[in-house]
Amino acid sequence: MSKNQKKVDWKHLRRELSGKTGQLYWCIETSGGISIEDIQMKKTFKKRSEVDLHLAKLRRLDLIERDGGGNYRVRWEVRNKINFLLKRFIVLGNYVVPRQLVGGILFVIFAVVYGFMLRSKLEEAMMTIQIGAVFAALFFMWSAYIWVKRPYK
Repeated sequence: MSKNQKKVDWKHLRRELSGKTGQLYWCIETSGGISIEDIQMKKTFKKRSEVDLHLAKLRRLDLIERDGGGNYRVRWEVRNKINFLLKRFIVLGNYVVPRQLVGGILFVIFAVVYGFMLRSKLEEAMMTIQIGAVFAALFFMWSAYIWVKRPYK
C-alpha cells in the first residue's frame, strides 16, 4: 500500500453499504459509469437531492469517483475487495462474519434438534447427526477459507 492511500475500515464500509446507498453503489457498479440523470431514470430515487445525498456518502467513503464526462464510476482499487465483502460477509452486531459460518451453525442446530426429535430411533438419529456434522464441517472449512481471504486483516 502506498503512502498516499488511506486505510479502509471494511467493517464500517459493510454497514454503510445497505439500503439505498447499497442500491446506488450496485447501480454504479453494474453500469460501469453512470450520470445522475440516468440514475434518476432507473427510478431508484425520486428526488435529485436524495441522489446527491447518497452520492456524497459514497464519495465520502472513497468508493466512487467522477470522471471528466460527469459520470460516476466505482474506483478500480476497491472494486474487487468490495464485491468480495458484499457477497461473502454479513454484519451481526459489531462483527463482520462469513455467511458460511452462519450456515454451519444452522446445520449444527438442525442436526441436534432433529436428532433429539428422533431419539427413540437411535440409528436414524445418529445418521442425521453424522450427515449434519459432515455438512457443518464443510461450511466451517469454507468459512475459514473465506476468513483467511478477507480484505481487511
